[in-house]
Amino acid sequence: VIITAGVGSGSLLSYFKVTGSLFHVTDEEIKQEAWKERWPWYMEGQNRSCDFGGSWWEHDIKRNTALEEFRQLYPETPVTKSGNFSLGTLNFGNDKVQITKEFGDFLISKIESSMM
Repeated sequence: VIITAGVGSGSLLSYFKVTGSLFHVTDEEIKQEAWKERWPWYMEGQNRSCDFGGSWWEHDIKRNTALEEFRQLYPETPVTKSGNFSLGTLNFGNDKVQITKEFGDFLISKIESSMM
């Protein structure tokens, strides 16, 4: 599962079930679309929250607010696979982080409950 959040807004955007392999773009693709140099990997996926993703700004679930809520409910449960209790790596230039199943399920439940 891939959960996406806005870089500037910090809001959850959508989540996807991965349905294909991981691919690396070619040099030719980078020449055609320069942004692919920054994000050279891609995979196939199925958007599991199309309705939410089409109006995420109306729900405006902030990543950091959801993190604080999770930490209050589950203070002993790490949020990253490396055992961290914060998403600080995103504040230091990283644009992705592998989160725990527990935190992922929590974020997905917030997205799904906002669509009801």
